[in-house]
Amino acid sequence: MNFFDKIKVQAVIAFIIIVGGLSAIIFTQVNNADRIGIFSLMSAVIGYYFGSSKSSSGKDETISDLSKNNK
Repeated sequence: MNFFDKIKVQAVIAFIIIVGGLSAIIFTQVNNADRIGIFSLMSAVIGYYFGSSKSSSGKDETISDLSKNNK
């Protein structure tokens, strides 16, 4: 699996979690504990996808690619 396939898979999974969480909150009756859990999951996904973990993952991929090219 190359780098771009991995990005597509991550984007699809993130989209499903965000849309699923929003639809669960909007279209169903959830109690406060479930709502907090859904928001926490969505926040974790957004934090990973746009945060430092994503940058760190990209850095690791770049280092791996560079080390393969030097051999």
